[in-house]
Parts: sequence; C-alpha cells; structure tokens
Amino acid sequence: PAFAGKLWQAKGSGPIQDVAAVWEFLKTVPRVHLFEYFGPQNGLITAENFEKVSGIQHIRTDQILDAHQLSDGKGWERAIDARQGEASFALMTQQIRDGEFDLEKPRDGSPIVLVDLGGGVYIVEEGASRVGAAKALELGTVPVFVKRLKTHQDAPWELLGDSSKRDAGRQALTDARRLVGETAQ
Repeated sequence: PAFAGKLWQAKGSGPIQDVAAVWEFLKTVPRVHLFEYFGPQNGLITAENFEKVSGIQHIRTDQILDAHQLSDGKGWERAIDARQGEASFALMTQQIRDGEFDLEKPRDGSPIVLVDLGGGVYIVEEGASRVGAAKALELGTVPVFVKRLKTHQDAPWELLGDSSKRDAGRQALTDARRLVGETAQ
C-alpha cells in the first residue's frame, strides 16, 4: 500500500520496531463480537453446516469483523497466534508489507479460511494473525478460502439453540451487516 503516515506501513522501511504502535492502531479497527455466537463452541462451525467454496476469493478486509483469537478488547489488537508472539507478528507484517510473504500461498501451506455469515460479513476460522497484519497494513483485500452455510444464509442465528443466544446473535450480526454497509459506501 502507499505510505499512509504510519511508519510500519511504508514499504522497505525495515523491521517494525514499535509493535505497541501497531497494537494501538489495531484497537481502532472496527470489530463486532460475532465469534461468541457463531463460533464452534455453539456447534455452528461444523462440516455438516458448511460447504467450502472452491478457489481463492479476494475479500475486503473491512468485511472481516471477528476471529476466535480476539476474545477480549474492542479492536484487532489481539490478532496474534499464541504460538507466534509479538516479534513474529511484527516480522510477518513486515514481510507482507515488503512482498516477501504471499498471503495467497503461505509458507506453511494453510490459507486464510473465513466463514461467510451473509450480508457481506465474515469471521476468521483460520489465519487471524495474517488478517490482523493485513488490517494493520490497511490492505484493501486478502486472498481467502470461504465457507458458506448450507442453510440459513440470511439468518444464521436461527441455528443457535438457546433463544437468548439467537436474539443476541441476531443483534450482533445485524450490527455487523450495518457496519459493512456503511464502509462499502
């Protein structure tokens, strides 16, 4: 991306020294707590409920609104793999920025996998730290594999068993869809 005034975003600017500045920026990146309703703990993300869409798609980063690693906080500041650590996150972000890390064909062979919750809203099933790095770099899109619901695409909250979870999940997803609609304009 073009240099936008954040030193870690300037291509070729060397190692990212101030990871704290990246975390502060990621705190401001919009997020809606969706994983608590639509994550695997509620039985929604299962092979029975989803079909994988073939091929890589390029999804706007502002449409990706939650990931399982983001259990606390309001933004994407926790987009870090527990096995990775801050230094590895900074290095990966730098390598993505400088074109040395291919998001479409990562070294470990595992692509970013998103779950499509309908209405242009996605959550990360695999690759949250890579999505966090893309958000820190303000990349417009990321290459991903997408899983789509086989049923209830317009109303995935209907798959939640508990009525209070259904109501809260519907409200969270409605808020997320509104946010995506605002950013698309």
